[in-house]
Amino acid sequence: MLGELEDRIDRYIVRHNTARRKRSLKGVSPMEFRKALGLALAA
Repeated sequence: MLGELEDRIDRYIVRHNTARRKRSLKGVSPMEFRKALGLALAA
């Protein structure tokens, strides 16, 4: 049960930092914004 909670939290953090759309970034995700600035690390 604890492992499942940790997995869900990890997935949330990844989504929050990469995929969610941000109004202050004009509707793009933080990762897309970093890529546009040339600041994202290559995957």
